[in-house]
Amino acid sequence: MKSLSSFLVSALLATMAFTFLTAPAPASAGVGNFTPYISGKAQWTSLAFSSDGTKLAAVTTGDPLPGAIFTSNDSGATFTERTSAGNANWTSIASSSDGTKLAAVASSDSEGNYGAGSIWTSTDSGANWVERTAAGKSPWTSIASSSDGTKLVASTNGGLWTSSDSGETWVSSAPKLRWMF
Repeated sequence: MKSLSSFLVSALLATMAFTFLTAPAPASAGVGNFTPYISGKAQWTSLAFSSDGTKLAAVTTGDPLPGAIFTSNDSGATFTERTSAGNANWTSIASSSDGTKLAAVASSDSEGNYGAGSIWTSTDSGANWVERTAAGKSPWTSIASSSDGTKLVASTNGGLWTSSDSGETWVSSAPKLRWMF
């Protein structure tokens, strides 16, 4: 159980770092490479990146427009919309340290049905996505990944779920509380 505790602490610290890195900066800070909207999509909700910073993955909300998954292989200079996972209200995305394994969660499906969100994974830096149905449909709120992408933890209004095989199988591992990272 210690390894799960260590993993959860690492996930929490990574989320805190993300919050710090994406917090709005004062206009005088000279920060402005990211814009809140892209290609008519709604606002960014989560960002993950490889340890060297060259591969980025981002998700957008589905309110009011369908949300999407975007990836970049040039440190965020350009982004490509990845359509194989479809549109949804994407809430979080996580990355392995090399940026090849990605995992994303949504709180609703492409038709806006809240609670019908899914967990999706990619093993090719986001070019292709597979829906992981073992944990069921839920209003997923957050996901985190180990450095090699094999261990994942996802939160939902229905509890906390973990996977030790890159998202193929999932186990409910915490009391049914509302987990928000």
